[in-house]
Amino acid sequence: MGFLNSFKGKIILGVSLGAGAIVAGAVVFTLIMAPKDYRSIKVNGLTGTTVITDESNVSENAYKGMNLESGDKVMVETDSNMTLLFDADKYMFADEGTKFKVEASGNSDKGNTKTRIVLEEGSVLCRLDTKLGDDETFEVETPNSVMSVRGTIFKMTIYKDENGENYARVDVLEGAVKVDLYNENGEK
Repeated sequence: MGFLNSFKGKIILGVSLGAGAIVAGAVVFTLIMAPKDYRSIKVNGLTGTTVITDESNVSENAYKGMNLESGDKVMVETDSNMTLLFDADKYMFADEGTKFKVEASGNSDKGNTKTRIVLEEGSVLCRLDTKLGDDETFEVETPNSVMSVRGTIFKMTIYKDENGENYARVDVLEGAVKVDLYNENGEK
């Protein structure tokens, strides 16, 4: 105990405790400030005008390289089209007159991505270059159906008949698409 009572012992003890506190603080800061799950959703190509509206209702014109976030709503104007790139291996081409919402969660590095395109009107062509893992989903939801894929190329179109009834058309160009249909009460 004599050493810890000496001036040199007190300095070494103080420096050690201070260094330990700094390391502990750095660990806590890193855990608190660590990024949450991150999804890369970028405007990969664009012609004409496309308006992006975020969850707080702020709208802006899309531009190539723009990052989108989960919850963003997209309106592709007349004589326009756009291509989105999800996680560097999932493409979605949206035709003119297309309205949709992007819902995305998970992390591509962890292999737990969940992507849902809520298509209100118009047409999208989706191409997944890499087959999804067991903990991943990619879906396109329409007013009366949900299409789920693992790795494929497909086109989804919503149109209305003369009575205003919504219809969804799915064209599978490669692979397989699981389709769940719903009635007007939302029952499968």
